Amino acid sequence: MNPFFSRQRILNYSSYAASRVARLCQRFESEYKGTSKVFCFNDAWASLTTDMINYYSFAISYNFQDYPDFVAPFTNSIKLLAQSLHLVGHFPWVLSLLQSLPDSVVGILNPAMLPVFQFQNVSLHLLQPTGKNELTGLPFKEITAQIKRIVHEEATGTNDKKTDHKTVFSEMLKSDLPRAELSLDRLKHEALSITGGGVDTIKNALVTASYGIISNPEIYKRLRAELVEAMPDINGKPPTVPELESLSYLNAVVQECLRLSYGITQRLMRIDPHNPITFQNHRLPPNTPFSMTSYIPHRNPLIFPNPGLFNPDRWLPTPSSSSPNNSTAPEQPSSTLQKAYSTTITPTNLNPSHNPSTFLAPATGRTLTKYLVPFGRGPRACLGQNFAMAELFLDLGMVFRRFEFELFETGERDVKMVANYFAPIPKSANGVRVGVQGN
Repeated sequence: MNPFFSRQRILNYSSYAASRVARLCQRFESEYKGTSKVFCFNDAWASLTTDMINYYSFAISYNFQDYPDFVAPFTNSIKLLAQSLHLVGHFPWVLSLLQSLPDSVVGILNPAMLPVFQFQNVSLHLLQPTGKNELTGLPFKEITAQIKRIVHEEATGTNDKKTDHKTVFSEMLKSDLPRAELSLDRLKHEALSITGGGVDTIKNALVTASYGIISNPEIYKRLRAELVEAMPDINGKPPTVPELESLSYLNAVVQECLRLSYGITQRLMRIDPHNPITFQNHRLPPNTPFSMTSYIPHRNPLIFPNPGLFNPDRWLPTPSSSSPNNSTAPEQPSSTLQKAYSTTITPTNLNPSHNPSTFLAPATGRTLTKYLVPFGRGPRACLGQNFAMAELFLDLGMVFRRFEFELFETGERDVKMVANYFAPIPKSANGVRVGVQGN
Protein backbone atom coordinates (compact mmCIF):
# COMPACT_ATOMS: atom_id res chain seq x y z
CA MET A 1 0.00 0.00 0.00
CA ASN A 2 3.03 2.30 0.07
CA PRO A 3 2.27 3.86 -3.39
CA PHE A 4 -1.24 4.72 -2.22
CA PHE A 5 0.18 6.83 0.61
CA SER A 6 3.07 8.34 -1.35
CA ARG A 7 3.76 12.04 -0.96
CA GLN A 8 2.74 12.81 -4.55
CA ARG A 9 -0.59 11.01 -4.16
CA ILE A 10 -1.24 12.92 -0.95
CA LEU A 11 -0.40 16.25 -2.60
CA ASN A 12 -2.82 15.47 -5.44
CA TYR A 13 -5.53 14.98 -2.81
CA SER A 14 -4.70 18.11 -0.80
CA SER A 15 -7.21 20.39 -2.55
CA TYR A 16 -10.04 18.18 -1.28
CA ALA A 17 -8.45 18.16 2.17
CA ALA A 18 -8.32 21.96 2.12
CA SER A 19 -12.03 22.06 1.26
CA ARG A 20 -12.80 19.97 4.38
CA VAL A 21 -10.76 22.34 6.54
CA ALA A 22 -12.66 25.24 4.96
CA ARG A 23 -15.93 23.55 5.94
CA LEU A 24 -14.71 23.33 9.54
CA CYS A 25 -13.84 27.02 9.43
CA GLN A 26 -17.33 27.82 8.16
CA ARG A 27 -18.84 26.21 11.24
CA PHE A 28 -16.45 28.04 13.56
CA GLU A 29 -17.44 31.30 11.84
CA SER A 30 -21.20 30.81 11.74
CA GLU A 31 -21.85 28.97 15.02
CA TYR A 32 -19.14 29.95 17.51
CA LYS A 33 -17.33 33.16 16.58
CA GLY A 34 -18.21 36.05 18.86
CA THR A 35 -20.65 33.96 20.92
CA SER A 36 -20.48 32.37 24.37
CA LYS A 37 -20.60 28.88 22.88
CA VAL A 38 -17.62 26.59 23.37
CA PHE A 39 -16.61 23.39 21.61
CA CYS A 40 -14.03 20.70 22.24
CA PHE A 41 -11.08 20.67 19.85
CA ASN A 42 -10.70 16.93 20.47
CA ASP A 43 -14.11 16.36 18.87
CA ALA A 44 -13.62 18.89 16.07
CA TRP A 45 -10.22 17.51 15.04
CA ALA A 46 -11.44 13.90 15.31
CA SER A 47 -14.43 14.55 13.05
CA LEU A 48 -12.28 16.32 10.46
CA THR A 49 -9.57 13.65 10.50
CA THR A 50 -12.07 10.79 10.21
CA ASP A 51 -13.81 12.40 7.25
CA MET A 52 -10.47 12.99 5.52
CA ILE A 53 -9.08 9.49 6.08
CA ASN A 54 -12.28 7.70 5.11
CA TYR A 55 -12.71 9.71 1.94
CA TYR A 56 -9.10 9.36 0.84
CA SER A 57 -8.81 5.65 1.67
CA PHE A 58 -12.31 4.38 0.90
CA ALA A 59 -14.04 7.14 -1.13
CA ILE A 60 -16.61 7.34 1.69
CA SER A 61 -17.57 10.50 3.54
CA TYR A 62 -19.85 10.41 6.56
CA ASN A 63 -19.66 14.20 7.12
CA PHE A 64 -18.98 13.84 10.84
CA GLN A 65 -17.99 17.52 10.73
CA ASP A 66 -21.69 18.36 10.44
CA TYR A 67 -22.66 16.70 13.73
CA PRO A 68 -23.82 19.01 16.54
CA ASP A 69 -20.71 20.21 18.41
CA PHE A 70 -18.70 17.77 16.24
CA VAL A 71 -19.62 14.87 18.54
CA ALA A 72 -20.04 11.67 16.51
CA PRO A 73 -20.48 8.19 18.03
CA PHE A 74 -18.04 6.70 15.53
CA THR A 75 -15.11 8.98 16.39
CA ASN A 76 -15.65 8.32 20.10
CA SER A 77 -15.64 4.59 19.35
CA ILE A 78 -12.32 4.92 17.51
CA LYS A 79 -10.83 6.54 20.63
CA LEU A 80 -12.14 3.70 22.79
CA LEU A 81 -10.83 1.17 20.29
CA ALA A 82 -7.33 2.63 20.55
CA GLN A 83 -7.55 2.47 24.34
CA SER A 84 -8.74 -1.13 24.25
CA LEU A 85 -5.72 -2.26 22.20
CA HIS A 86 -3.64 -2.28 25.38
CA LEU A 87 -5.90 -5.04 26.73
CA VAL A 88 -6.41 -6.80 23.41
CA GLY A 89 -2.65 -6.99 22.90
CA HIS A 90 -2.45 -9.30 25.89
CA PHE A 91 -5.81 -11.00 25.46
CA PRO A 92 -6.54 -11.06 21.69
CA TRP A 93 -9.49 -13.38 22.16
CA VAL A 94 -11.50 -10.51 23.68
CA LEU A 95 -11.74 -8.63 20.34
CA SER A 96 -12.38 -11.87 18.43
CA LEU A 97 -15.22 -12.66 20.81
CA LEU A 98 -16.84 -9.25 20.41
CA GLN A 99 -16.54 -9.41 16.62
CA SER A 100 -18.23 -12.82 16.55
CA LEU A 101 -21.29 -11.59 18.43
CA PRO A 102 -24.41 -10.08 16.81
CA ASP A 103 -24.66 -6.30 16.80
CA SER A 104 -27.55 -6.45 19.25
CA VAL A 105 -25.42 -8.31 21.82
CA VAL A 106 -22.40 -6.02 21.32
CA GLY A 107 -24.71 -3.06 21.82
CA ILE A 108 -25.62 -4.43 25.27
CA LEU A 109 -22.13 -5.55 26.36
CA ASN A 110 -20.20 -2.57 24.99
CA PRO A 111 -22.50 -0.01 23.33
CA ALA A 112 -19.74 2.55 22.75
CA MET A 113 -17.87 0.12 20.48
CA LEU A 114 -20.87 -0.78 18.32
CA PRO A 115 -20.20 1.82 15.55
CA VAL A 116 -16.68 0.43 15.01
CA PHE A 117 -17.93 -3.11 14.41
CA GLN A 118 -20.79 -1.83 12.27
CA PHE A 119 -18.25 0.07 10.16
CA GLN A 120 -16.96 -3.30 8.97
CA ASN A 121 -20.29 -4.98 8.42
CA VAL A 122 -23.09 -4.77 5.84
CA SER A 123 -25.64 -3.61 8.41
CA LEU A 124 -23.95 -0.26 8.98
CA HIS A 125 -26.39 2.08 10.71
CA LEU A 126 -24.71 4.98 12.42
CA LEU A 127 -26.29 8.21 13.55
CA GLN A 128 -26.66 10.99 11.01
CA PRO A 129 -27.71 14.49 12.05
CA THR A 130 -30.89 15.88 10.51
CA GLY A 131 -31.08 19.08 12.45
CA LYS A 132 -29.30 21.19 15.02
CA ASN A 133 -30.16 18.97 17.98
CA GLU A 134 -31.80 16.01 16.32
CA LEU A 135 -30.33 12.64 15.37
CA THR A 136 -31.91 9.83 13.44
CA GLY A 137 -30.69 6.40 12.32
CA LEU A 138 -30.13 6.16 8.58
CA PRO A 139 -28.10 3.61 6.62
CA PHE A 140 -24.63 4.73 5.49
CA LYS A 141 -22.58 3.33 2.66
CA GLU A 142 -21.13 0.21 4.21
CA ILE A 143 -17.51 -0.75 3.96
CA THR A 144 -18.24 -4.42 3.30
CA ALA A 145 -20.53 -3.68 0.38
CA GLN A 146 -17.92 -1.41 -1.15
CA ILE A 147 -15.21 -4.06 -0.85
CA LYS A 148 -17.44 -6.61 -2.61
CA ARG A 149 -18.22 -4.13 -5.38
CA ILE A 150 -14.55 -3.26 -5.95
CA VAL A 151 -13.54 -6.94 -5.91
CA HIS A 152 -16.17 -7.58 -8.58
CA GLU A 153 -14.99 -4.62 -10.66
CA GLU A 154 -11.35 -5.73 -10.49
CA ALA A 155 -12.30 -9.30 -11.40
CA THR A 156 -14.53 -8.37 -14.35
CA GLY A 157 -12.69 -5.27 -15.58
CA THR A 158 -15.81 -3.15 -15.14
CA ASN A 159 -16.24 0.13 -13.33
CA ASP A 160 -19.67 1.40 -12.35
CA LYS A 161 -18.12 4.68 -11.07
CA LYS A 162 -19.79 4.41 -7.68
CA THR A 163 -16.54 5.59 -6.11
CA ASP A 164 -15.03 9.01 -6.76
CA HIS A 165 -11.45 7.77 -6.93
CA LYS A 166 -9.28 4.70 -6.53
CA THR A 167 -9.40 3.31 -3.01
CA VAL A 168 -6.93 1.45 -0.85
CA PHE A 169 -8.84 -1.74 -1.69
CA SER A 170 -8.13 -1.24 -5.39
CA GLU A 171 -4.46 -0.78 -4.56
CA MET A 172 -4.34 -3.98 -2.54
CA LEU A 173 -6.18 -6.01 -5.17
CA LYS A 174 -3.68 -4.88 -7.81
CA SER A 175 -0.71 -5.78 -5.60
CA ASP A 176 1.34 -8.97 -5.75
CA LEU A 177 -0.14 -10.26 -2.49
CA PRO A 178 -1.31 -13.88 -2.67
CA ARG A 179 -5.05 -14.13 -3.28
CA ALA A 180 -5.38 -15.90 0.07
CA GLU A 181 -4.22 -12.65 1.67
CA LEU A 182 -7.04 -10.68 0.04
CA SER A 183 -10.04 -12.21 1.74
CA LEU A 184 -13.01 -10.10 2.72
CA ASP A 185 -12.05 -10.31 6.39
CA ARG A 186 -8.49 -9.20 5.66
CA LEU A 187 -9.67 -6.18 3.67
CA LYS A 188 -12.15 -5.23 6.40
CA HIS A 189 -9.44 -5.43 9.03
CA GLU A 190 -7.16 -3.26 6.91
CA ALA A 191 -9.93 -0.66 6.67
CA LEU A 192 -10.34 -0.59 10.43
CA SER A 193 -6.56 -0.45 10.94
CA ILE A 194 -6.20 2.55 8.65
CA THR A 195 -9.04 4.44 10.29
CA GLY A 196 -8.26 3.38 13.86
CA GLY A 197 -4.54 3.93 13.52
CA GLY A 198 -4.83 7.30 11.82
CA VAL A 199 -7.65 9.14 13.53
CA ASP A 200 -6.51 9.17 17.15
CA THR A 201 -2.83 9.80 16.44
CA ILE A 202 -3.42 12.77 14.12
CA LYS A 203 -6.12 14.12 16.43
CA ASN A 204 -3.77 13.94 19.42
CA ALA A 205 -1.10 15.87 17.54
CA LEU A 206 -3.60 18.57 16.53
CA VAL A 207 -4.95 18.81 20.08
CA THR A 208 -1.42 19.08 21.49
CA ALA A 209 -0.62 21.85 19.01
CA SER A 210 -3.88 23.69 19.71
CA TYR A 211 -3.30 23.77 23.45
CA GLY A 212 0.37 24.67 23.06
CA ILE A 213 -0.47 27.57 20.76
CA ILE A 214 -3.49 28.99 22.59
CA SER A 215 -2.01 28.68 26.09
CA ASN A 216 1.12 30.63 25.16
CA PRO A 217 0.39 34.17 23.88
CA GLU A 218 3.91 34.64 22.47
CA ILE A 219 3.71 31.44 20.41
CA TYR A 220 0.22 32.41 19.26
CA LYS A 221 1.36 35.89 18.25
CA ARG A 222 4.36 34.69 16.26
CA LEU A 223 2.43 31.96 14.47
CA ARG A 224 -0.41 34.30 13.54
CA ALA A 225 2.02 36.93 12.23
CA GLU A 226 3.70 34.37 9.98
CA LEU A 227 0.38 32.99 8.71
CA VAL A 228 -1.06 36.47 8.02
CA GLU A 229 2.04 37.43 6.04
CA ALA A 230 1.83 34.21 4.01
CA MET A 231 -1.94 34.45 3.49
CA PRO A 232 -2.86 38.16 3.47
CA ASP A 233 -6.28 37.51 1.90
CA ILE A 234 -8.27 35.47 4.39
CA ASN A 235 -10.79 34.56 1.69
CA GLY A 236 -8.22 33.85 -0.98
CA LYS A 237 -7.15 30.56 -2.51
CA PRO A 238 -6.13 28.02 0.15
CA PRO A 239 -2.37 27.51 0.39
CA THR A 240 -0.75 24.34 -0.85
CA VAL A 241 1.00 21.90 1.45
CA PRO A 242 4.50 22.79 0.14
CA GLU A 243 3.74 26.48 0.67
CA LEU A 244 2.78 25.82 4.29
CA GLU A 245 5.80 23.57 4.82
CA SER A 246 8.05 26.47 3.82
CA LEU A 247 6.84 28.56 6.79
CA SER A 248 9.56 28.23 9.41
CA TYR A 249 7.53 28.86 12.57
CA LEU A 250 4.56 26.71 11.49
CA ASN A 251 7.07 23.99 10.63
CA ALA A 252 8.55 24.28 14.13
CA VAL A 253 5.08 24.08 15.70
CA VAL A 254 4.33 20.90 13.75
CA GLN A 255 7.61 19.27 14.86
CA GLU A 256 6.95 20.18 18.48
CA CYS A 257 3.38 18.89 18.50
CA LEU A 258 4.63 15.60 17.03
CA ARG A 259 7.23 15.39 19.79
CA LEU A 260 4.71 15.88 22.61
CA SER A 261 1.89 13.78 21.13
CA TYR A 262 4.24 10.79 20.62
CA GLY A 263 2.20 8.99 17.96
CA ILE A 264 1.70 5.50 19.40
CA THR A 265 3.04 5.23 22.95
CA GLN A 266 2.74 1.49 23.38
CA ARG A 267 5.97 -0.44 22.88
CA LEU A 268 5.89 -1.95 19.41
CA MET A 269 7.51 -5.35 19.62
CA ARG A 270 9.94 -6.64 17.00
CA ILE A 271 11.41 -10.14 16.65
CA ASP A 272 14.14 -11.38 14.36
CA PRO A 273 13.56 -15.14 14.13
CA HIS A 274 16.89 -15.86 12.42
CA ASN A 275 19.60 -13.42 13.53
CA PRO A 276 20.88 -12.04 16.84
CA ILE A 277 20.33 -8.34 17.62
CA THR A 278 23.19 -6.25 18.98
CA PHE A 279 22.27 -3.25 21.14
CA GLN A 280 25.16 -1.37 22.81
CA ASN A 281 27.02 -4.10 24.70
CA HIS A 282 24.08 -6.54 24.68
CA ARG A 283 23.56 -9.37 22.26
CA LEU A 284 19.99 -10.63 21.98
CA PRO A 285 19.59 -14.15 20.61
CA PRO A 286 17.19 -14.90 17.73
CA ASN A 287 13.46 -14.90 18.60
CA THR A 288 13.98 -12.44 21.48
CA PRO A 289 11.24 -9.77 21.59
CA PHE A 290 12.56 -6.21 21.83
CA SER A 291 10.80 -2.87 21.71
CA MET A 292 10.87 0.84 22.53
CA THR A 293 8.36 3.64 22.87
CA SER A 294 8.70 7.11 21.34
CA TYR A 295 8.03 8.59 24.79
CA ILE A 296 11.61 7.79 25.85
CA PRO A 297 13.60 9.87 23.33
CA HIS A 298 10.90 12.55 23.05
CA ARG A 299 11.09 13.26 26.80
CA ASN A 300 14.85 12.86 27.24
CA PRO A 301 16.20 16.10 28.79
CA LEU A 302 19.67 15.41 27.37
CA ILE A 303 18.13 15.75 23.89
CA PHE A 304 15.25 18.18 24.51
CA PRO A 305 15.96 20.51 27.47
CA ASN A 306 12.88 21.10 29.61
CA PRO A 307 11.11 18.30 27.68
CA GLY A 308 7.63 18.91 29.09
CA LEU A 309 7.51 22.43 27.67
CA PHE A 310 5.84 23.11 24.32
CA ASN A 311 8.65 25.10 22.72
CA PRO A 312 8.74 25.45 18.91
CA ASP A 313 11.96 27.47 19.20
CA ARG A 314 13.94 24.29 19.76
CA TRP A 315 13.30 23.51 16.06
CA LEU A 316 14.49 26.88 14.79
CA PRO A 317 18.08 27.55 13.72
CA THR A 318 18.55 30.49 16.12
CA PRO A 319 16.12 30.60 19.08
CA SER A 320 14.86 34.11 19.72
CA SER A 321 15.27 35.92 23.00
CA SER A 322 11.54 35.47 23.59
CA SER A 323 11.86 31.69 23.62
CA PRO A 324 9.72 30.10 26.36
CA ASN A 325 12.62 27.70 27.05
CA ASN A 326 14.58 29.18 29.93
CA SER A 327 16.32 26.00 30.99
CA THR A 328 20.06 25.74 31.27
CA ALA A 329 22.06 23.42 29.04
CA PRO A 330 22.24 19.90 30.47
CA GLU A 331 25.43 18.02 31.14
CA GLN A 332 27.12 16.17 28.30
CA PRO A 333 25.75 12.65 27.86
CA SER A 334 27.72 9.47 28.00
CA SER A 335 28.74 7.68 24.84
CA THR A 336 26.01 5.15 25.67
CA LEU A 337 23.28 7.68 24.91
CA GLN A 338 24.84 8.60 21.59
CA LYS A 339 25.18 4.96 20.59
CA ALA A 340 21.56 4.24 21.57
CA TYR A 341 20.29 6.62 18.90
CA SER A 342 23.02 6.19 16.32
CA THR A 343 20.91 4.40 13.69
CA THR A 344 18.19 6.80 12.58
CA ILE A 345 16.59 8.10 9.42
CA THR A 346 15.67 11.74 8.80
CA PRO A 347 12.02 12.24 7.73
CA THR A 348 11.81 12.80 3.98
CA ASN A 349 8.90 15.22 3.89
CA LEU A 350 10.55 18.29 5.41
CA ASN A 351 10.83 21.33 3.17
CA PRO A 352 14.46 21.97 2.14
CA SER A 353 14.15 25.67 2.96
CA HIS A 354 13.54 24.88 6.63
CA ASN A 355 14.97 21.53 7.65
CA PRO A 356 15.26 20.88 11.40
CA SER A 357 17.40 17.85 10.58
CA THR A 358 20.32 20.28 10.44
CA PHE A 359 19.76 21.55 14.01
CA LEU A 360 21.73 19.87 16.77
CA ALA A 361 20.53 18.48 20.08
CA PRO A 362 22.30 20.62 22.72
CA ALA A 363 23.87 17.74 24.64
CA THR A 364 24.59 15.15 21.98
CA GLY A 365 25.65 17.25 19.01
CA ARG A 366 23.48 15.01 16.81
CA THR A 367 20.81 16.34 14.48
CA LEU A 368 17.58 16.92 16.37
CA THR A 369 15.17 15.10 14.05
CA LYS A 370 17.10 11.88 14.55
CA TYR A 371 15.35 11.68 17.91
CA LEU A 372 11.88 12.52 16.60
CA VAL A 373 10.16 9.18 16.00
CA PRO A 374 6.35 9.59 16.19
CA PHE A 375 5.97 7.54 13.00
CA GLY A 376 8.63 4.98 13.82
CA ARG A 377 11.53 4.37 11.48
CA GLY A 378 12.71 1.96 8.84
CA PRO A 379 10.64 -0.51 6.80
CA ARG A 380 7.96 -0.73 9.49
CA ALA A 381 7.44 3.02 9.79
CA CYS A 382 3.90 4.38 9.79
CA LEU A 383 2.31 3.98 6.38
CA GLY A 384 0.33 7.21 6.67
CA GLN A 385 3.02 9.67 7.73
CA ASN A 386 2.76 11.67 4.47
CA PHE A 387 -1.00 11.93 5.00
CA ALA A 388 -0.53 12.97 8.63
CA MET A 389 2.06 15.64 7.84
CA ALA A 390 -0.06 17.15 5.07
CA GLU A 391 -3.10 17.29 7.34
CA LEU A 392 -1.16 18.87 10.21
CA PHE A 393 0.10 21.69 8.00
CA LEU A 394 -3.28 22.30 6.33
CA ASP A 395 -5.34 22.12 9.53
CA LEU A 396 -3.12 24.27 11.72
CA GLY A 397 -2.21 26.74 8.96
CA MET A 398 -5.75 27.40 7.74
CA VAL A 399 -7.52 27.37 11.12
CA PHE A 400 -5.06 29.48 13.11
CA ARG A 401 -4.75 31.97 10.25
CA ARG A 402 -8.45 32.63 10.37
CA PHE A 403 -9.42 32.53 14.06
CA GLU A 404 -8.32 33.50 17.52
CA PHE A 405 -9.37 31.04 20.21
CA GLU A 406 -9.67 31.32 23.97
CA LEU A 407 -9.35 28.37 26.33
CA PHE A 408 -12.37 27.50 28.44
CA GLU A 409 -11.72 25.66 31.73
CA THR A 410 -8.79 23.81 30.17
CA GLY A 411 -5.36 23.08 31.62
CA GLU A 412 -2.44 20.71 31.31
CA ARG A 413 -4.41 17.91 32.94
CA ASP A 414 -6.58 17.87 29.79
CA VAL A 415 -3.56 17.35 27.51
CA LYS A 416 -0.52 15.95 29.32
CA MET A 417 -0.05 12.19 29.03
CA VAL A 418 -0.37 10.27 32.30
CA ALA A 419 -1.18 6.78 30.99
CA ASN A 420 -0.41 4.58 28.02
CA TYR A 421 -3.30 2.73 26.40
CA PHE A 422 -1.65 2.23 23.03
CA ALA A 423 -2.22 5.97 22.55
CA PRO A 424 -1.38 8.61 25.19
CA ILE A 425 -4.17 9.32 27.69
CA PRO A 426 -4.39 12.52 29.78
CA LYS A 427 -5.65 12.68 33.35
CA SER A 428 -8.85 14.48 32.36
CA ALA A 429 -11.30 13.37 29.69
CA ASN A 430 -12.69 16.89 29.17
CA GLY A 431 -10.41 17.72 26.24
CA VAL A 432 -9.31 21.15 25.01
CA ARG A 433 -12.41 23.33 25.17
CA VAL A 434 -12.35 26.72 23.47
CA GLY A 435 -14.42 29.66 22.38
CA VAL A 436 -13.89 31.63 19.16
CA GLN A 437 -13.21 35.31 19.68
CA GLY A 438 -14.94 37.97 17.60
CA ASN A 439 -13.19 40.48 15.33
